[in-house]
Amino acid sequence: HVSFKDAQNGCVSGSTIYCTEDGGKTWKERLGVKPAQGIGLGGVSLVSKAAGWVVGNDGKILKTEDNSRSWKDSSKWNKCGEVPYFVNKQTGWLYSLGGFNYLCRTDDSGYTWEIREIGIKVRNVFFLGDSVGWAVGLIEEWKEGKESNYSPDRTNVWGVIKHTTNGGKTWETQYQESMGQKGFPGLTGIFFINPNIGWVVGKGGTILYTEDGGKHWERQKSGEVKFNLHRVQFIDSKRGWITGTHAKDGWTGTILYTEDGGGHWKVQHRLRDVGFDDLHFMDKK
Repeated sequence: HVSFKDAQNGCVSGSTIYCTEDGGKTWKERLGVKPAQGIGLGGVSLVSKAAGWVVGNDGKILKTEDNSRSWKDSSKWNKCGEVPYFVNKQTGWLYSLGGFNYLCRTDDSGYTWEIREIGIKVRNVFFLGDSVGWAVGLIEEWKEGKESNYSPDRTNVWGVIKHTTNGGKTWETQYQESMGQKGFPGLTGIFFINPNIGWVVGKGGTILYTEDGGKHWERQKSGEVKFNLHRVQFIDSKRGWITGTHAKDGWTGTILYTEDGGGHWKVQHRLRDVGFDDLHFMDKK
């Protein structure tokens, strides 16, 4: 995952943490981990030049308070997931990419976490402030007693959009779509530019668009039905990007771009041997 707070300062997480202070011209490894020692990190979330969090696949939460130059343990092992999403220095969320039917909230900068039931396996969240937010993910249907990640007995996968107005205490379903029997993606990415206008992306080239805060969603044509779309971001009501990966080979990445609010999407970049999972824009350039 990748997170920037201005055009110069940002970090990426994976087998360790790499950060830049010059807009990506140079990157420095920040945990002292050698290439062969990859430790396995989930997401990274920066809320200012000073403050940020990264979560390990083992549940360890690391925090920085010095522009990502050093990282320290900020809480004990958690059962909340590996992807952090902070809206400010105090309030943030943790979720697992499709693993849990809940997510967790903190109001003390990540020291303690409270479980918030949501009823879907969460793949992405987006909040406007600490109260109003959305989450996307999936619900799986199974033959009785047959639930297993590798079982052929899944009967259906539903892509779902959930919405909260009280900081995740309760969630309502805004949208639910059958997405077939195979694969885990469901709906995987969400982005709003204001309380009304937003986009959701997911399996099989799915793009959904709303102008009323999610009360109604309409489909936009991506032209990429062979690709699972992962993340979406807009910098204004017209210009936006989407990343995705080929559903079959898993190693061909695509980047889509629109300059008319999603009325038309075009392939801006296609690359073999690299799947694109995430993106982050600071402005139109």
